[in-house]
Amino acid sequence: MSRTPPLTAIALLLSLSGVTLAGAADLAPVHKAPPSVPLWSGFYAGLNVGYAFGDAHTALPFNGPAVTSAYDGFIGGGQIGFNWQTGAAVVGLEADIQYADVKGSEILPGTTVTASNTLDWFGTARARAGYAFNSILPYITGGFAFGRNAYQFTDITTGNGAGGTATHTGWTIGGGIEFAVRDAWSVKLEYLHVDLGGQDTVGGIPFANEVTPIDLKFDLVRMGANYRF
Repeated sequence: MSRTPPLTAIALLLSLSGVTLAGAADLAPVHKAPPSVPLWSGFYAGLNVGYAFGDAHTALPFNGPAVTSAYDGFIGGGQIGFNWQTGAAVVGLEADIQYADVKGSEILPGTTVTASNTLDWFGTARARAGYAFNSILPYITGGFAFGRNAYQFTDITTGNGAGGTATHTGWTIGGGIEFAVRDAWSVKLEYLHVDLGGQDTVGGIPFANEVTPIDLKFDLVRMGANYRF
């Protein structure tokens, strides 16, 4: 009876072992990287700076002449908020307060009276909703807006005038995009439309409800940075 030469038997065993190991490797479980921890959940606070531009609609009391003037200038301030993230969905609340140097003036038609408006400060309280692409968060936002406007009526022929301040309330809507850059920091670019509505009081004297002496609407573009706690 013939015997298989030892070298041939060893080669056959190694060949079969290689096939067996390769098959086992094919059956081994594939380990995927664990899902990333949500980046956006929690409290945050930051600063922003930007530019506002829009219209100030001014009318004299008792249905007097009206004019709409350009209304623009610098803004800067801070924000604080909180985000909840579930999967890629991110919702949150944000409030901000802004210093403003937004102003405009125009001569009322048919008169020698100049109407001037200067927005001293404003703020918003808004909801946010976005969809996170890992470190990138596009979002929409909207809510309540309020601000303090200083107004002045001046007769350019006599120099006489009157004015004061008024607190306006209204609404805002817009959107933006935020980028997580390193550690707990993020940067953002944001657009808002702000409608501060009409104010029916001039010089501290209330007039008829149908009179809206000052009506403020503007848009703003701002960039900012947030630190997430």
